[in-house]
Amino acid sequence: MTSGEQPARDQLAECATMLARRIRTLRQRDRDWSMRTSELVSTGMVRILGATDGGRAELSRGRFLGLLEAVARSVVVDGIRRRRVRRAAQEVLRQQSRSESGDWAPDAADARALADRLVAEMTADERGLVRLRLGGLEWTEVAAELGISAEAARQRWSALKRRMRELAER
Repeated sequence: MTSGEQPARDQLAECATMLARRIRTLRQRDRDWSMRTSELVSTGMVRILGATDGGRAELSRGRFLGLLEAVARSVVVDGIRRRRVRRAAQEVLRQQSRSESGDWAPDAADARALADRLVAEMTADERGLVRLRLGGLEWTEVAAELGISAEAARQRWSALKRRMRELAER
């Protein structure tokens, strides 16, 4: 180890609060946020460990802080991008639904009743899938939480969307 360098895992332990503070600062610019800081910090730590050979790489304090800043920014930007993609997809689905049904849009009471029926028909696993996916998790993260493969999670999601459309058509 050269002077001034120490394993990244030691520096990470010291800098967890710094990472959280930096993520909070970056998030302040984006008021509409769905992920909690703790989720972003854990994602950031996983990325730092991945970039430093499991925390074994030896880095100077300056290089480590640069890595910390880059990871904090990428975690926040990735979250913003995921949210924008999700919203764009939701808008496309809304537009397709309107065009297929001749601009029919359910009123709030109809939409609520439909949502209540869908949730009542969902299994606990399906509710977990929806909660995790709408919480902003990637398919691999959803799959790990549910103990299934990412492909199985995507297939269950597709089947759930199909059931929702069928329920809406009844």
